[in-house]
Amino acid sequence: MSLPEILLDPRSSRQLVWRIGITGAALAAFVFAYHDVLIPLGAKQLVHPYSSVVYAMHYRIEAIVRICMVLAAILTAWTTRGLQRDRLLATALIGSSLDVYWQWYDPTAPRLWLPMLLKYAGTSYGLMQFIRFASRFSDEQLHGIPKALYRLAPVVFLIGACGFAAQFLKLPPDLNPLAQYYGYDPTRMNTRVLFNTYIIGDAVAKLVMITAAGIGFVTAPKGSRQRMLLVFVSFCGYAFGTAAHFLLRLHFTSDPDWLNDLDAGFSLALPFGLGAALLNKHFFDVEFYLDRALTATVASGALLLAYFGVEHVTGETARQWIASAVPVLGRIGVPPDAVAPLLDFLLLFAVFFIVHRLYVICEPLVERLFSSDRDKRMEALREFRDTVANSADVTTLKKGLHHALDFGADATFAHVYQLDADAVGAERFDPVICYPECPAPVAGNDVAIAMLRQTRKPVKLYHHDSTALPGELALPMPVGGKLFGFLACGPNRSRVRYAPDQIEELAAIARETGATLFALQAHAARPAPV
Repeated sequence: MSLPEILLDPRSSRQLVWRIGITGAALAAFVFAYHDVLIPLGAKQLVHPYSSVVYAMHYRIEAIVRICMVLAAILTAWTTRGLQRDRLLATALIGSSLDVYWQWYDPTAPRLWLPMLLKYAGTSYGLMQFIRFASRFSDEQLHGIPKALYRLAPVVFLIGACGFAAQFLKLPPDLNPLAQYYGYDPTRMNTRVLFNTYIIGDAVAKLVMITAAGIGFVTAPKGSRQRMLLVFVSFCGYAFGTAAHFLLRLHFTSDPDWLNDLDAGFSLALPFGLGAALLNKHFFDVEFYLDRALTATVASGALLLAYFGVEHVTGETARQWIASAVPVLGRIGVPPDAVAPLLDFLLLFAVFFIVHRLYVICEPLVERLFSSDRDKRMEALREFRDTVANSADVTTLKKGLHHALDFGADATFAHVYQLDADAVGAERFDPVICYPECPAPVAGNDVAIAMLRQTRKPVKLYHHDSTALPGELALPMPVGGKLFGFLACGPNRSRVRYAPDQIEELAAIARETGATLFALQAHAARPAPV
């Protein structure tokens, strides 16, 4: 659709305005996240007198995670259809990325309250939107729980207000405009109660977010489980790290370094989960690669936590690395202040890439250990593909197809649709081979059928919510350069997705089935010899 057509179409123009607005908000959040990435190691917080390499490293990693959230929000805005759940996910990502570290901002600035407000209001809004997003995926089994979570979402705003009020009242008198009315006493009981309420409330809210994501994944329709699985795994690590940090912190008089390491390590689940999807060009479609993402997350987190442990002992390792890299990178125009965050990005990417490639190399061994029958299944598909042309009649073809797909593709159903040449009015495709039950005809202008005509390639049905076809795949059956029909099939477990080589084999079976079915029908239509 051209730009003038988009502007004239109210729905398309609204979506365009929404996408532009989301992109603008994401870029604004990116500015704050990039500011926090530039925190030098060992720097003192400008508001509180904390100074620690661990603090700075923790906040840098958190800032990198927030940048990944911003990029994911932009991708969500421009790669989805802009439905309500897409809008909720994009705003949840942007809100959660506003976890601004206001303690490193200049305390003499008159607008210090702005980063404070962004941190507590933004993250609370992000949590609320994420809970609303997860509660939209439900069915009749658990319909009461998502509704309860939806009602709980606004309470998160009150939790953020407690955190903002507690931190605001703890500021020195010259920075706190309410000091003349309230008085300055950071140890005052009601200030501590407010802050502890925020810590406990935020931890509980993140646990509720994990619960909502889990319920959303379990109860999501088949077409949305890919997305919910990625969201669940990524945000599970991010939210659990913060929740564990806050809850365990209540048992200590200070903030131990190992708690910051724990928080940062779990936070890596988000960028690695999204990174695995993007590297494999399957954004929101990564169940096939999920094992790689999980392995990379766990292994990379363990390696980085080990690095933090070494950093605690040596104390100067990171500074030495940065000092030695400044003159080298300065020759190519990299500013000295940007060397440290650049090395952080390179370290994270290198660790992820190494672990990811190692897993790819070891994947055949993993498949052999845990999926020993996969070769037998693929062999069954190849055998049927080679022998389908020998089918004597449609009944034999039906039995062979069902046996091959049931065992070789782990399919719970397979429907062969054929173009009805005698259809009056609108074009339609009628089911001619059905298993296990007879589906309804499908209109010729269906989204999946239009894609089949256009590309002649397998269509993943869970990417098209508006299609009337059930299952996971629609495989074209072209005959004579035209779409004669298609094969629609799906696995007998809703969380299973076909691998690329399986899809190629199924597409070949669909082509051979279409040619055989066309030949059998043409032979049956010939007049009997006199």
